[in-house]
Amino acid sequence: MKLKILLAVLALALAQLVPAASAEEAPRYAEGEAIVVMRGESGASAAASAKNAAGQSLGLAEGSVIQYFNPIKEDETQTSAASRAASAENETLTVVHMRAPEGMTTEEFIEKLRAEPNVVSAMPNYIMQAQSVTPDDEHWAEQWGPAAIRAPELWERGTGSEEVVVAVIDSGVIYDHPDLAGNMYTFDEAAANAIISENPDMLTGDVPLAGSHGAWFHSEISLLGLGTPHTGVPIGPQPTMQGDEDEQWYIDSGTMQEMSRIGDVEGHGTHVAGIIGAVGNNARGVAGINWKVRIMAVNVFSSSIFGGRAETSDIIRGIDFVVAAKRAGVNIRAANISLGGWFSPSEMEGSAYDYKIKELSDAGILVCMAAGNDGQDIDAPTDGMARGQRFYPASFRHENTLSVGALMRNADGTLVPDTPGNGGIGYSDYSSSGEWVDIFAPGTAIYSTCRTTYLLNRQTFDESGYISASGTSMAAPHVTGAAALLASLMPGKSASEIKQMILDGADGGTAREGFSRYGALDVYEAW
Repeated sequence: MKLKILLAVLALALAQLVPAASAEEAPRYAEGEAIVVMRGESGASAAASAKNAAGQSLGLAEGSVIQYFNPIKEDETQTSAASRAASAENETLTVVHMRAPEGMTTEEFIEKLRAEPNVVSAMPNYIMQAQSVTPDDEHWAEQWGPAAIRAPELWERGTGSEEVVVAVIDSGVIYDHPDLAGNMYTFDEAAANAIISENPDMLTGDVPLAGSHGAWFHSEISLLGLGTPHTGVPIGPQPTMQGDEDEQWYIDSGTMQEMSRIGDVEGHGTHVAGIIGAVGNNARGVAGINWKVRIMAVNVFSSSIFGGRAETSDIIRGIDFVVAAKRAGVNIRAANISLGGWFSPSEMEGSAYDYKIKELSDAGILVCMAAGNDGQDIDAPTDGMARGQRFYPASFRHENTLSVGALMRNADGTLVPDTPGNGGIGYSDYSSSGEWVDIFAPGTAIYSTCRTTYLLNRQTFDESGYISASGTSMAAPHVTGAAALLASLMPGKSASEIKQMILDGADGGTAREGFSRYGALDVYEAW
């Protein structure tokens, strides 16, 4: 106990010495690391655990292995890119997280890797930021999102189903929140055993997957921003750590049993989950787009002095987990990804990240992604940092993906995109051609569930358990929730069919011309 108190005091002292970092100062990627797609590795090597693979050399640019991800079948990853069209048919691709040799910069390492004949792609281990604006009006006590998308009209025909599962790939979920506990997915023995048999090294054996509500894939972050991946840990069902200040330091230094109880390191994922599926008609808090649903928590965020952050490597591990759960028979119909950043298309298209988002889409899961909060036209961004780049993962275009911008509600009840010049915050990214943003949904001043206690300088909490927040992070789960609601009413529809229903039902008179391809979400019209 004395040691924990001493560590807490030292951490607080260090926090006071480190100046607050702006978004520009935060590292864009884990220095000296790369995520590589390559040919030629054996299946046995590709299935090796991070623990056994650590330090192993592949003879690539003098780098060493940090961890392997699930391999990809070449025939599942074909896209229109000419370089991929030339790939050998049915070849298995290895996806590996690598560290550069000492003294070599990330840029030098990537350049050397790309020169290797067996390397399909190499990208830095980028760090993604949650796409929510700082929580605003603390007195906001009214939900306007469900009415704006006409959910109440559809609730007359059904309010969701316990048979439908939604994966929330985010900062976690406070799974025992009073307004969420009844709608959390719980792994049974059969699904848990199937996932573990597919990849025994995906999760720690210290905490059982059966009985848990999902899994946490994160890295231990140092003051320099460098991360060492933790083994994935199932989360729950024991009560989350909420108020004990001593317990808060177990985020990186505790046992797996303690880390399994963190729930949500940021509060962001809990807010997203409430929009999708806070229990409805229970005389408490808020109602999700689905009154009944099953939420699978897939935590991919780590905690650092720069706030919550998600390394691409951890996001990929989370995607592997969702795909494995789908293959194990879990009825995952939609996944929400409310995170991202601006990156070069030449780095992202055809990268491991691209392949993994496509794998999620190809698994028959509708992937709904936040379009970003920089108020930029993704077709031609003018911001210095974004110029010549696009917002990812929302700009990945696959059969079952959707990119979502944010709407606000005017005083007269009209809906407009919360983009620059429209009288609101002006944060939502958009696409003047419609190529990079599919649809807009409520995103500004959205009231939903949150952490109830302070945790390591995080702002997304309130003692009441509810807070108002704004962002495309809040817009994407309106679409995810709509997809889950439609799936509950029409279980025979495929992900691509539900996507088309959502797009065909959109209100083309709002947020379409100059902003998106289809306009504003209308779930009743979709039905």
